Amino acid sequence: SWVDYPDRMIEEMALERLSSSGGFRSVTRTPPTEALDAILACRLVDFGEWTTVTGREARVTLRWQLEAAGGGILGSGEARGTSPVAQETMTAVVQAHRRATAEALGALTTQVAGALAREN
Repeated sequence: SWVDYPDRMIEEMALERLSSSGGFRSVTRTPPTEALDAILACRLVDFGEWTTVTGREARVTLRWQLEAAGGGILGSGEARGTSPVAQETMTAVVQAHRRATAEALGALTTQVAGALAREN
């Protein structure tokens, strides 16, 4: 269920997804920044419904930047997710946003892991 602002909820979901992916030694919030390999900044830039030629869809876009703890950009990008809204109901809209969010978080995890792998 959606019970808070999308950016706050997606932050929690992103932390969980990154932590459980197995692709990172650890995932924590900052500060502090001591003993960190990298710092991920991520911003929700799109969380909405759009009308397309095929119908309505939910879109979620996360803009991210990964910085080395000592400075320097390791990578940046946008992780997107889309999902069709199956019906004209609130439940269908929420489900579409849930699927689009999961897709965006999957893309975020893959993109960040790729940026780290290129660095190492």
